[in-house]
Amino acid sequence: MFITQVADRWFFTTQSDHSNLVGQIAAMWGNSDFDRPEPLRSMILAAAEHDHVWVREDHQGILKHDGVPYDFANLPYDRHTSLYAEGARQVGSRDSYAGLMVSLHGMGIYNMRHGTDQTMIRRRTTARDEKIIDDYIDREECYQSVLKSDLKSSHAEYLEDESFWTNYHLLQVWDRLGILLSKYEQGDFVIEPTPTNYSGGRTRLEFKWSGDFRYTVDPYPFALPEVSFCFLARWLDRIKFENDETYRRCLDLTPRVAVNYTFAPIKA
Repeated sequence: MFITQVADRWFFTTQSDHSNLVGQIAAMWGNSDFDRPEPLRSMILAAAEHDHVWVREDHQGILKHDGVPYDFANLPYDRHTSLYAEGARQVGSRDSYAGLMVSLHGMGIYNMRHGTDQTMIRRRTTARDEKIIDDYIDREECYQSVLKSDLKSSHAEYLEDESFWTNYHLLQVWDRLGILLSKYEQGDFVIEPTPTNYSGGRTRLEFKWSGDFRYTVDPYPFALPEVSFCFLARWLDRIKFENDETYRRCLDLTPRVAVNYTFAPIKA
C-alpha cells in the first residue's frame, strides 16, 4: 500500500492498482526516439504484475503500534522479502523472462535498484535485518540462474548484458513514474537516467506540471501524441485507528475513485 499524507487526509493506492498502472506505462512506451521494449509481452507482463502479489497484504491491512497503517516503505523486512520472492515465482510460472525481471526488481529494492537509483535506500538497522535480506538475495540469485538456464535457447539475445540490464532499467523507470503517480504527485519532477535504446543511450526525462492532472514531458517517450493513465485509489481521513479490524473495515467501506493523469510533449 502506498499511503500519502495530503493535508488532513491520506491518499491510499494498493500495490495491485499501482502494478496495473505501471503496466499501462510499459504498454505505451516507445516511439522514434525511444525503443519499444523487447520482448514486448514479457516486459509488459513484468510491469503489470511486478507488485500484484501484494494484493493479499493490502487486503490484510495491519497497523503499526501507534495506530497508523503500515505502508510499503515501512513493512518489516521478513514480510517484504517473502512477498517479493513469492511474486517473482508467480510471474515466472507464466513467463520466465517476466519472472526474471520481477525477481531482479525485488532484489533491487535493497541495492538502490542495482545502482540505478541513489534515492532507493532500505536501511538494514539490525543483524536480523541483514540476515533476512542476505538470505533473500541468495535465494533470488539461485532462482534467476535457473530462469536464465531455461531461457538460453529461446531468449539468448535478451540475456546479453546490454539488453538484459536495459530491460531491468526500463522496468525501474516505469515503476518510479508509477510510484510518483500512485502517491498523488502534483509538481515537477525528473527521472534520470532513462534508457532510450538498447545501445547504451540514456537521457533525462523532465516532467512539468500543467495543472488538472496534466504533465508535459521532455523528451517525450510514449507511442501516442498524448497518453492518459488511470488507476484506482482511496481517500481516508488522517486518524489513528483503534485496531486492525477497525482499519480494515474503514478500507472496505471507502469507495475507490478513479485518478487519471495525462501526458503530452512540450509544444514546439
